[in-house]
Amino acid sequence: MLMPQGQIRKFRKIKPSGLASSGYDLAFGIYGLKSTEAMRLTSKQIESVRKMMAKVSKKTGRIWIRAFPHFPVTEKPADVRMGGGKGSIEYYVANVKEGTILFEVDGINEEEARDLFQRVSYKLPMSTKFVKRRFCKIND
Repeated sequence: MLMPQGQIRKFRKIKPSGLASSGYDLAFGIYGLKSTEAMRLTSKQIESVRKMMAKVSKKTGRIWIRAFPHFPVTEKPADVRMGGGKGSIEYYVANVKEGTILFEVDGINEEEARDLFQRVSYKLPMSTKFVKRRFCKIND
């Protein structure tokens, strides 16, 4: 499971909104999966997608995960009265804005990449779209 290392602070709940100001272009692979709405991704969701991508791509392609769960989410136990401070950290989330590239792939053809990201999109709580890197020719 993905989680940050070191000292962890408890944060207030922040709902992601707006467009991505960074991480909206493909940086590593040729094909990618882009979010079309703002949402929170849990570390369990990211891990299940990672396992599925490794299984389906049959280790022929290279996979990059661009969303990392940095923010802790706290919960109080069931049947606990009000007060007594903030609850303990239960899981971690990644706040994903609209237009953020979530996953990238290289080393497989376009049909396989489309099929892979179609399967992956069922595991995610948000709507996504398939993107492809545009290569520009330099005229000499």
